[in-house]
This record gives sequence, structure tokens and C-alpha cells, in this order.
Amino acid sequence: MKGWSNRATSAGGATVRLRRHPGGVASLVVGHRAASLAMAVGPLLAAAVLAVVSWQAALLVLDFQRIETLALSAAGTAMNA
Repeated sequence: MKGWSNRATSAGGATVRLRRHPGGVASLVVGHRAASLAMAVGPLLAAAVLAVVSWQAALLVLDFQRIETLALSAAGTAMNA
């Protein structure tokens, strides 16, 4: 699969290219295990770095992670309904 050029591509042209090379598109997909690991490590790493400046802000980041997860789950459920 050739690399994308810097010029603008129409939506139809991009769709045709994606349909011609399904193997290339499939290779871009991240596995569930890697995605769940990234979702766990990212906020924890951000909170650890933020804790150097303010422990209250680090706790706030960790609390909002749970709220964000619930909100995105509810939005996904509503979109599938």
C-alpha cells in the first residue's frame, strides 16, 4: 500500500483507497489487550507526573477517569440502541 500524500483527498477517493487495501487497514487496528493497557496506563502516568506538582490534582485526574469511563460507556450504549 502506497503512503498517503500531503495533498488533500476527496472523501470518495479515500473510501476507494481503503476498500482496495483492506489488509493495510486491518494492520492498523490495535488489539483489545493493547488498548485496555493503554487506557489503564495513560491516566495513571499522567496522575503520577501531576502528583509532582499537586497531589490534589492527581487525585482529581484519577477520579475523573472513572467518570469519563462511565460517561463514554453510556454514550456508546445509547448510540447502539
